[in-house]
Amino acid sequence: MRRALIAITTCLLFAAACGDDDGAGTPDAGRTDGGAGVDAGGAIDGGGAIDGGASDAGEGELDAGLDDAGEDDAGADDAGADAAAIDAGSTPDSGAVRTPLLVQWCPTSGSTPAGAYRGTLASSLNEVTSSCTGGSAPGRDAAVRIELPAGATLTATYRHAGDGILSLVDSCPAIPTCLASGVSSSSGETLSWTNPGAAANPVYLLLDSDALDGPQTFELDLAITAP
Repeated sequence: MRRALIAITTCLLFAAACGDDDGAGTPDAGRTDGGAGVDAGGAIDGGGAIDGGASDAGEGELDAGLDDAGEDDAGADDAGADAAAIDAGSTPDSGAVRTPLLVQWCPTSGSTPAGAYRGTLASSLNEVTSSCTGGSAPGRDAAVRIELPAGATLTATYRHAGDGILSLVDSCPAIPTCLASGVSSSSGETLSWTNPGAAANPVYLLLDSDALDGPQTFELDLAITAP
């Protein structure tokens, strides 16, 4: 009897041990399945379609910003065109196509050829205080250098947005000799001078004004007639 009980107990213990192996296997399988679940959850990363959506949205905003910037740039261009129109309208315009003329005080080289020009004295200072006629010239001024051939005649017409003063001298900035002074007319300040020498002679047109403030745009017509 005792032997039978021992045999039964042994079988029961053996069965329990076999069951433990199966139970351990189940958690392992469960872990494997769970791991697969995590991997599958990586599909959520693949759902990075959401990230892609954010990128698309960002690109949309960027595109919109670029469009807005383009509109701002266009507006700036329009504003510049309007400003140019105001400058051009501040002086009597003869209707000629004009070349922008950047002026300075007493250029030491180069020669401004005949032509129709427009420019401004806004960045100039008051370098001379009187004109060739002895009158006051308290405004901003600049000089235009011209190499005038022997026997050639220079004719200049100067229109300033305020009150322009025009003079022609033989040197700059050294104390000059006045060669001609502008005469006021409905066309602006006009002067004419012929080079009496046997060689080309550098002369300087002094573009002056009667005020430091106010509009400073001007138009200048230069004509050079051969002898």
